[in-house]
Amino acid sequence: MATTKATPPLMVIDTKDDLFKKVFFGLIIAVGILLPILSIQTGINGDERFQVFIAKYIIPFYTSFGEDRRVFLTKDEVLPVYKQGGQELVTQQYNIDMVPQESNLMNYGGLFEFTSMAAAKLVGIHTDMDTGFFDVRHFLLGLFTAICLLFAGLIAKELLGWRAAVFTVAILLVSPSFIGQGMMNSKDIPFAMGYVIATYYIIRFLKAFPTPSWKNAIGVMLGMALALNVRVGALLLFFYFTMFCVLFWGYFQFIKKENGFTMANLGKAVAKALVAGVGGYFIGLLLWPYGLIDPLGNPLAVLKEQSEFPVFINQLFEGQVVSSKDLPSYYLTKFIYMTAPLTFLVGLLGGVIMLLLNRNKTNIGLWALLLFTALFPLAYLSYNNTNVYNGWRHILFVYPALVIVAAAGFEYVLRMWHKAMAKYVVGGLFVVLSLSSIIWMATNWAYQYVYFNPLVGGIKGAYGQYVTDYYMIGVKEASTWLLEQEKIGSAGRPIKVASDCVYPAQVYLTTKAENVALQYQRFHGRTNAEWDYAIFYSEYVNPYQLQNGLWPPDGTVYTVEAGGVPIVAVLKRTDMSDYQARQLLQVGKFAEAIPYFEKALSTQKKNEELYSGLGLCYLNVGKVKEGIEMVDYSLQLNPQHQEGVAIRNQINSMNNRK
Repeated sequence: MATTKATPPLMVIDTKDDLFKKVFFGLIIAVGILLPILSIQTGINGDERFQVFIAKYIIPFYTSFGEDRRVFLTKDEVLPVYKQGGQELVTQQYNIDMVPQESNLMNYGGLFEFTSMAAAKLVGIHTDMDTGFFDVRHFLLGLFTAICLLFAGLIAKELLGWRAAVFTVAILLVSPSFIGQGMMNSKDIPFAMGYVIATYYIIRFLKAFPTPSWKNAIGVMLGMALALNVRVGALLLFFYFTMFCVLFWGYFQFIKKENGFTMANLGKAVAKALVAGVGGYFIGLLLWPYGLIDPLGNPLAVLKEQSEFPVFINQLFEGQVVSSKDLPSYYLTKFIYMTAPLTFLVGLLGGVIMLLLNRNKTNIGLWALLLFTALFPLAYLSYNNTNVYNGWRHILFVYPALVIVAAAGFEYVLRMWHKAMAKYVVGGLFVVLSLSSIIWMATNWAYQYVYFNPLVGGIKGAYGQYVTDYYMIGVKEASTWLLEQEKIGSAGRPIKVASDCVYPAQVYLTTKAENVALQYQRFHGRTNAEWDYAIFYSEYVNPYQLQNGLWPPDGTVYTVEAGGVPIVAVLKRTDMSDYQARQLLQVGKFAEAIPYFEKALSTQKKNEELYSGLGLCYLNVGKVKEGIEMVDYSLQLNPQHQEGVAIRNQINSMNNRK
């Protein structure tokens, strides 16, 4: 038999192991009850408009036996409808062979979307525009996250025992970025759950060599199927499983020459592995319509497309706005470093050291598998400079494995330090290291995913340097404030609300107040539109303005904050002078526009659009000195203000020709 059956010195079961088993399952039960309930408090994330689209049309695809193909529409076809605030999506039937491949929604599996829509219908919710539908979704996500914690802990138990399992769950629970995503990220969290489940059963399958059980083979199959029903990246799991089965068998048969590695057992192990792999693949396509209609060709085509993801998004990173295609190779690792709790970082360092020091006293093969599942995707994405953005949400699935290594750091110290005070020192250190993240989670529950650790000065140190609420979670609070405090839903006249977060605002506002008309509007360019109120989030505000206290802008009547920094601003127009000035400017009525600009500037002294517009008017009526002063001041407020830069360049060009 394999040496995995032996019990090396550092694998001795603790005398209180049964106690830690009870603590572990107590934690999991508490999390399984509380997290789904608390997840309902979290707002709709901006990307849910696309996942919800799949949820809306995936069931019709199956009930029509594949005839209804609206689920195959692309983001490019769906997005304009959402931006216009429309509740009904286009209903044309599409020939998917003619659909452009950019931004395809069809590339993602529908496991969670099918589940959430089915669950919503069971409780009597039949529309995707009901806030109750999102409560159902977030409740289920909280449950999926709890399952993820359960299997991460079970992996730690397989490697180090129940106390390490408790450490693993505890570190995950004090990880605001992970738990925060677990409350509202309907794409990355379900994938992480399937990934962790598959990893657990692969470890058990390998640990039982040369006679793995059918139970573990079925577990591997279902885990890989769950992950593949979310993302094609789950094909990595099939690669891991095959590679480590071959490595384990070869090592124990030809190098260690263990008993039991016979041809008969080899045949049985191969049969079980084949059932797990083949079954996992085809079951993994059942809730992925695009994969289902061409089980061999489409998954491979999507895998190729995903590795060369064609959508590039501007990101705030290290104080500069950078296209996601130009982000440095260390982008992901730096974001993990900045947003993981100190408990994880210290534990991870200790775990790596301890595993190296005790490599001959533990099951290095299983640890190698665990580390490979975490480090290979991270290394590949970094080395290949793959297009990623929005922090490290795309690789959430590697975090539980890294947390297990961090848990090993604490566990090994306790095993090697036999003094009675060891548990108090280690426990005290764990609490102290976790304190900042615990306080953050307690005081910023709905926004915990925007956490930054003390090593970068918390969110105040990161503000204006890195993205914060990129998922628009704060729009829920902003919309609720408008309805409750400004009473816009009961106003006698139609209320126009502008926003660059249209989808969540649409759900929270227009479905609750018939007199609210919502329109898409960028923050930079807000004076060009007619609106009564506006909701803007901070992601696409110029970083110079964030760094220098120039945002939220004048006219802000409510600010949504996380950790003391503004992430969403609600603006109220007291008059339309800024809009009227812009309208006159656009038709060349410069002299008539000037008094409107001047009136607007009396209350909006931080609005660079007004200064550049007024400067242009002054220049055109012969007030050159005043015009240049206004334009230059607009650039002091925003050095990258497009209109101001363009006017200043024209002035410089004219001066150079003189």
